[in-house]
Amino acid sequence: MKLLIVLFSFLPIIALAQSPHITIKFRCEEIMYHGDTCQSLYCVQLNQFKPKTVIPQSDWSLNDTSIFDWEHFNIDEAESEFNKINLITDSLQTFILKYVYSQEDYVFENVFEIIINRKKCGLNEQMRIFFPIKISSLITDIKLSPVYFIPGDFNLTNDILYNIDLDSKLIYLHLKDNFWIR
Repeated sequence: MKLLIVLFSFLPIIALAQSPHITIKFRCEEIMYHGDTCQSLYCVQLNQFKPKTVIPQSDWSLNDTSIFDWEHFNIDEAESEFNKINLITDSLQTFILKYVYSQEDYVFENVFEIIINRKKCGLNEQMRIFFPIKISSLITDIKLSPVYFIPGDFNLTNDILYNIDLDSKLIYLHLKDNFWIR
């Protein structure tokens, strides 16, 4: 009886370990100026663009490489080939923005768009960051830090490194060493 209880208690963990998963983490900071007395209020929005035509894959852990032409990808015209899904909005924080998104989802050839709106000293400014997932994986872990708030659009397609852990079937995405969005 004890053995059955122990086995049933581990079933959710075993099921979770076999599900595709995505985690996005980042920390957004400001480039501080001396004498700056205005407090910043950040609002974050995360959008996901899923391809309209998906090629079925038999094994998510094969780490296939995308054949999509990412060099000519334009996020402003993406809705012709991708379905846009608004994931999270109105995450308000002051001073430093710490953001984590985690969900069960297979995200190969998806594009993520992070929109950060900042209100400071009566000004409203926006920073938009986007990047595709170019290598398939059962579990995708993305860490974008540090991100310094600079208004404008930033395409990180070629600025993200992919590290594959073959033992655990994870793929880690992060910014290149000593790279910060500017």
